[in-house]
Amino acid sequence: MNLELFFIFTTIILVEHAKASDSTATVIIETHQSSTNGSFVAGFGGDGDLDTFSLTNDGANQWWSATLDKPYAIVWVFVRIKSDVFRLVVGFDDAERCTFIDTSESILKNTDIIETILTCTEAYVSNKIKISIIGDGFLKVYEMKIMGTVQMDHILYTNFTGFPAKSDALDNNVHTFYQSDPQDDLLWFLRLDSTYDMKWFLVSIRGGTYEMHITTKTTSTNRATLCKGFSFSGIKRYQTAIECNRAMHGDTVIVQKTDGGILRLFEVYPIVCPPNGYGPSCARCRKKCQSCDSITGRCTQCPPSFYGEECQYSCPQHCLDLICDQATGRCNGCQNGYEGQRCELEITTAVLSTALQTETTYAYCDHSCVTCNSELQVCMLCKQHSEILVCQYRCREICSGETACMGLAENCSRKEIHNKVNNCSKTWFI
Repeated sequence: MNLELFFIFTTIILVEHAKASDSTATVIIETHQSSTNGSFVAGFGGDGDLDTFSLTNDGANQWWSATLDKPYAIVWVFVRIKSDVFRLVVGFDDAERCTFIDTSESILKNTDIIETILTCTEAYVSNKIKISIIGDGFLKVYEMKIMGTVQMDHILYTNFTGFPAKSDALDNNVHTFYQSDPQDDLLWFLRLDSTYDMKWFLVSIRGGTYEMHITTKTTSTNRATLCKGFSFSGIKRYQTAIECNRAMHGDTVIVQKTDGGILRLFEVYPIVCPPNGYGPSCARCRKKCQSCDSITGRCTQCPPSFYGEECQYSCPQHCLDLICDQATGRCNGCQNGYEGQRCELEITTAVLSTALQTETTYAYCDHSCVTCNSELQVCMLCKQHSEILVCQYRCREICSGETACMGLAENCSRKEIHNKVNNCSKTWFI
């Protein structure tokens, strides 16, 4: 048996996940893993970056763990992991665990990466988290983050059911609850200080059939405002992570009971990321992004001279000042001597043999031509508004008459032909 598997690699990492509008306020003070592969140390698994990762060796009993700054009541845990079957335990005692069972809906397309919010059936109070694989293999942890340990900053609330009294659905306690009156509508709402993009919610609620809606300045709902429907059997308390069917935009979160009875809501945590955060864990925007979409993480603002969804491409080298459209990469202007959408067409300088006159022609024959003879590399028909000196022609392809081209060079410009010949039968421009 390889003794290396039992050596603990330790990284001290201080990552505070507390933001004014983030429903997480945990501090990871220490991370460990059973072994390390190369330079992929344990700290990368809790650094708030979804692209970095910790990696163990390929073997038996591989695990990764984190120690928090203090004990928290842990219900929801975000993980982004590449592994086969794994188990997540709250507190290093196997008697207290959240076991990840079904990964089929959480595996990202075209990858083996599992990205999901794990939900414990009960709140376990601890300052330790451990992830271990079941069987042999390696464990690759991109990110682990405790969620739902603090509510949004109350300055973001402008109204909610029962306002201005304190709401038991917003008190950061899954044991207290809001309960509707039998005479009231079976809905609860929360209005924020502004409109936000939203897709994920942490919810603790009694069994029943429900719909979650996102609206703007109204509690009226319809199919267009539906985030997602969900249901639980019986009347016990359930914890769940709701992911809307699509990204929603609004300022009002509504939980509506659709099967009658009493609405009992223990807690709701809307996930609204701070600037430069995205996804269910509000991870940091990628390094090259100056700002990014709060749902997808796609870059919305790149540094100068870069473009693409992740600002991963450099603007074409002949763009003026290396500035280009951040979505398409098209240049906003070209350096002298170049043109085209990406400034990929080089302009060369040629000298007319007959008049020793400098004339600009294009390296690509078809640039200013409608009809081009590639073998002769001359234009047969010039684009409208093209300069006369730009398009070169073979005289006999333009003019009729046996003597029309006498005295002209084999390849000549429209201007030369026009000055000498008056009976050209072909159109100058189209």
